[in-house]
Amino acid sequence: MRARPPSCQPPRRHPARDCLYDDYIKLSATAVAVLDTEHVQRLRNLKQLSCTYLVYPTAEHSRFAHSLGVSHLAHKALDLLRERQPELDITPQDLRQVELAGLCHDLGHGPFSHLFEARLLPRLGVEHW
Repeated sequence: MRARPPSCQPPRRHPARDCLYDDYIKLSATAVAVLDTEHVQRLRNLKQLSCTYLVYPTAEHSRFAHSLGVSHLAHKALDLLRERQPELDITPQDLRQVELAGLCHDLGHGPFSHLFEARLLPRLGVEHW
């Protein structure tokens, strides 16, 4: 990862508006740094719903937007557990790790990834993936 000039450093928590939850997604500085990598940014070009938009034109959802939502909800769920069940000893590091896991969980996907897994790999003789 390239270091940014000091004037370009993100704020501690970076908000992104999410119309689905009518809420702001607040990302940690670490998550913002990961978000700015080419690996996460490429998810903007991958459709979460594959070819569904060809039948339902409004079914547009990128893996990038999906990953932001998963990161937000996973962090929110763990934070709620931390508040309601203090005996679990959930740490700020745990919260950060769950946030990053949600953000990065789709990084291995390529275009038409499940179609690729179900149709193309068996034709290539790959049985277990």
